[in-house]
Amino acid sequence: MSTPAKFAVAVIVLRRNNAVEGGWECILVARKDDHTRWSLPGGKVDPPPPPPEPGTICIGEGKPRGETTIEAAYRELREETGLDIPHGEYLGNLNRFIPQGTVLDSGGYFTTFYLLDTTGMELPDTFTVAEHEAPVEWGPLHRLTCGPYGPENAERLRKMGLLT
Repeated sequence: MSTPAKFAVAVIVLRRNNAVEGGWECILVARKDDHTRWSLPGGKVDPPPPPPEPGTICIGEGKPRGETTIEAAYRELREETGLDIPHGEYLGNLNRFIPQGTVLDSGGYFTTFYLLDTTGMELPDTFTVAEHEAPVEWGPLHRLTCGPYGPENAERLRKMGLLT
């Protein structure tokens, strides 16, 4: 029996800051296992629940489904940063999350990268996160090029034209 595919998301949120090398900074989330390395907000896409046991009576129509990658991007961004995109914009204007491609990362996940369109949005200078979540801050893009996913992040940011 084959192993089911695993999916994840990463969200790139940028703002202009001319004091930073390259003129851009992004939201960085400290890695939970080591608060000295940084990554993009993101995580696993919730899979569908297991099928019911034979003979189970289910109420409702159709079969349960897992999250879409865009639903996971919205959820992970909210959980990790406290940044809550209004539901109407999420549901009715999906172009807030602009897909930048999907890669098979070194952890065996198909990771879809999204660039958040922040046009007209007020972005906080600091973040309030839940006690169990890792620290979050604005920082230069080059911090993403260190650590275990550094080479993959650097390649993705170069393809997007954000790093040279």
